[in-house]
Amino acid sequence: MPTRQLIVGAQGAEIIARSNSLDEPLTPSNFNLKEYSTNGSAPVDPMKVDRLAFFVDRSTQRVFQIDASADMGAETNELTVLAPEICYPNIVRTAVQRRPETRLYMLRCDGIVVVCTFDRAEEVKAFWTLETQGLVEDIAVVPGDCGEDSVYFMVARTVNGSLVRYLEKSAKMIEARGGATCKIADSFKAYSGASTTTITGLSHLEAESVVVWGNSKDLGTYTVSSGSITVSEAVIEAYVGLSYSGTFIRNKLGFSTFGVPALGPNTRVSDLSLILVDTDANGLEYGTDVDHLDSLPTVDEGTTTTAGYLWDYYDYPPVPVNGSVSNNTRLYLKATAPRPCTVLAANAKVEGF
Repeated sequence: MPTRQLIVGAQGAEIIARSNSLDEPLTPSNFNLKEYSTNGSAPVDPMKVDRLAFFVDRSTQRVFQIDASADMGAETNELTVLAPEICYPNIVRTAVQRRPETRLYMLRCDGIVVVCTFDRAEEVKAFWTLETQGLVEDIAVVPGDCGEDSVYFMVARTVNGSLVRYLEKSAKMIEARGGATCKIADSFKAYSGASTTTITGLSHLEAESVVVWGNSKDLGTYTVSSGSITVSEAVIEAYVGLSYSGTFIRNKLGFSTFGVPALGPNTRVSDLSLILVDTDANGLEYGTDVDHLDSLPTVDEGTTTTAGYLWDYYDYPPVPVNGSVSNNTRLYLKATAPRPCTVLAANAKVEGF
């Protein structure tokens, strides 16, 4: 990996190859090899972000960051130190997206993608997993337009009882905020044309249950038959694909007693404050577990929200939470395709018992 200095990942160490002077090129007679880390590297492509290099260690389950920008050495830190199990069973592919933000993609052998949103200046290292109805087999990132890189996935799916493989491109963030264009669905296809209730060209999802976004709202769920579906109302623009859910489960919630967090006693979440943008009226469910979920309020400043209502900005008084008393209280948020949802902040009020 060429950074400011050439880094070589070996089975038992990470080595920096240098000339006698930083301004001189490396040649067969002018080079030095120095070990700066003894983690050992796996035969998986490293990832480069500016002067940083990220590599998978010899266990194929941990990711390390190495900074060789210093004149006389390098610094190595584990990126996965706070989530050591997230890359199990092992990593087989990697890729890097730089726009609209830096994301490190690490494909596991089980077809699940581990993503780390990374910002060195803000000290952000946020891990999440990307799963679909199938197995991701490869990833590629290429420079894109509109300020976002293009991210491609090779996905193996079982459709109508047969194994198929599709090259699928991730929608851009600007295309997933609601309105007429909302590309929130897996393996989706877009329709644009004359007003119609019949959408064709869906043979790639034959016999599958699909969701439809059209007329700036969720039009429901349908089953593809003979490569087409008939939707509930005529559309001139629509997006049809597989549904998925995005979940957030917070760590165990405690409360403070004279400034000291108390995790042991039984607690309950009584209410929740949310700040949202570009969120469908039915785009977010919240609670303390999957069996106790509520939707957003159905009234906005005295007006009842209807199907397809989009909260441009939501910042209202706390809403009550349907939760029970437990010694393992958590906050659970769930969004479901094709409805858009963007959570900027969530603050749970916790009571002790």
